[in-house]
Amino acid sequence: MPWVAAAIIALIVIFIVSRLRGGDGGFAMASAGLTVFLVGGAALAGVPASPSQQTATAMRGRLDLMRADDGRRCVGSTTVAVCG
Repeated sequence: MPWVAAAIIALIVIFIVSRLRGGDGGFAMASAGLTVFLVGGAALAGVPASPSQQTATAMRGRLDLMRADDGRRCVGSTTVAVCG
């Protein structure tokens, strides 16, 4: 969703630059639009998650690891065998 917002803002900038230049600044319009799109999209997409979302993600990862653990399985290499 942040990239869609960045694209809309970039289109607005392209429209404004085309009006200011009188319609003959194709390179200026394209470079201004691309710059706004890349910088705006990166800024909007790079917003870190709230602490509650980070905590929930960490807890979900821990629970997934606990569910994936198979304590009865015997794991070993050529020299050491560990049975849990």
